[in-house]
Amino acid sequence: MRLAVLLVATSGIAYAEPVLHRAEPVTVAPPLLRDTKVVPRVLFLDRCVGGCAILTTGNDASMNSSTIPMGKSSYTLSAFAFGDDEWNAVVKCVQDVFSPYALTVTDQKPTDGTVYNKTFVAGMPSELGQAADVLGIAPLASNCAVLDNVAAFAFANQHTPTDRVNNICWTVAQESAHTYGLDHEYQYKDKTSACNDPMTYRTDCGGEKFFRDEPADCGEFVVRDCKCGRAFQDSDGELLTIFGPGTPTTTPPEVHVIIPATPGITVKNGYVVQAMAGGQRGVERVQLVLNGHVWLELPGTGFGSQGQPAIAYGLQFPASVPDGNIDIQVRALDDIGAATTSDAISVVKGAPCADASTCLANQACTDGKCAWPAPMAAGAACTFNEACESNVCNGTCVQLCDADKVRESCGDGFVCASGQCVADPGDGGGCCSGAGGGAQAGLGMLGLALLLRRRKR
Repeated sequence: MRLAVLLVATSGIAYAEPVLHRAEPVTVAPPLLRDTKVVPRVLFLDRCVGGCAILTTGNDASMNSSTIPMGKSSYTLSAFAFGDDEWNAVVKCVQDVFSPYALTVTDQKPTDGTVYNKTFVAGMPSELGQAADVLGIAPLASNCAVLDNVAAFAFANQHTPTDRVNNICWTVAQESAHTYGLDHEYQYKDKTSACNDPMTYRTDCGGEKFFRDEPADCGEFVVRDCKCGRAFQDSDGELLTIFGPGTPTTTPPEVHVIIPATPGITVKNGYVVQAMAGGQRGVERVQLVLNGHVWLELPGTGFGSQGQPAIAYGLQFPASVPDGNIDIQVRALDDIGAATTSDAISVVKGAPCADASTCLANQACTDGKCAWPAPMAAGAACTFNEACESNVCNGTCVQLCDADKVRESCGDGFVCASGQCVADPGDGGGCCSGAGGGAQAGLGMLGLALLLRRRKR
């Protein structure tokens, strides 16, 4: 009888195992929600100083009450066991992970009536009657709705010393995200592992974990259907949609050119620029920027056992780069669009230009350099592709998009069609794309070797 009741209940629990951070969803009785329309914009991390009495009379974070532990009317959760320095590092890590969203993460209990969710970052699973291999447990609404005034548990004291701060942080991130309706992820749509997202159980790569703007198949140990009818889950996109954008506190990528090592050298067709690039969130792509224009783009290297360490990227001059003085820069971008551009190193290809006759169409010759004007944002009037940041001109500069990614989607009044933002036919139009011919216009690159890529908003 109890099994039948559990199977038809409307919320779930997610578990995690030590070291592997794995979890098995289990359905339970629904939380008693105060107001399903309230989005809790505060996440309170409770270290249970002196121990926490956990009641089981309902789901009420403000009263330390949860329906997750069953069998007794109350339990006692022991305090976070690892000292102030480690606690502060855990809080900072969780704040970094959630910083791209308009959600406040704090270890100070709100006292002004603010609606919040709580994650207990303390204790051992046995203290709530859970098995020893459970690192965390949280309510998950069966319809993936955002829950408010509910509590999740990250059993911090069960973690081993190895990389403990990060592992506690990612347990907190996963369990907290369940209260906002997020499922577990197994692999991204391109079949690569979702191991760099805190919503995964997978451990086949190292490095820091962040919510990623990548559509992912759901699952724990194999792919399964995502909950609530989602074809895929984009964890970053889900949180961005719920909370809106915040101010990321993660460090933008670092990049510096190592070849050429000194300015003033002469280069030839096929010259390879080498640049070291790495970042806290990783590097999603690197760009070769010549005289202020992006000529080439390469994807960032994959995540392996050591995460995605800084490596040297080789970016070859396209043959169509005209002769002249050239300022070389390399730009590195992470997965949420934070970008860093290296200092310029000046070289010479052939001889400095004397006038625009040796430059490409629409370029000017200034100080011996062939260059297009500074590229313009989407919506600006244009007459040629290179006038635009997207390198696609269709009367106005076109915004590129990815229908699967929230951060690379179009704004209000636009839809993503064939990788470009176009006016929504039912909305009356807008600024970011002219009508017709955009895809062909985007391919008319005057022989440039630029790899077109969707730009972050």
